Amino acid sequence: MSPSPRPWRILYTLPNVITAGSGRALYELARRLDRRRFAPSLCLERRGGSLDGLFEEAGSPVLEAPFTVAARPLHRLPAAI
Repeated sequence: MSPSPRPWRILYTLPNVITAGSGRALYELARRLDRRRFAPSLCLERRGGSLDGLFEEAGSPVLEAPFTVAARPLHRLPAAI
């Protein structure tokens, strides 16, 4: 019998989950994923709010890191990405 494959890692990114709109929808999606097949994580530009803890309680790591780049000046955008 072959060993079961490792779960696919998924990184969701949101600016924050302080307002409950997209954060709540993402939480509902992430908590329903089959953890044998998927390992979701969340990266926020700014932590805070009640949903932070819900992700961690559901077993999804929550990271805080900047993940956007300035679009101007345009000639530097490809290198910044």
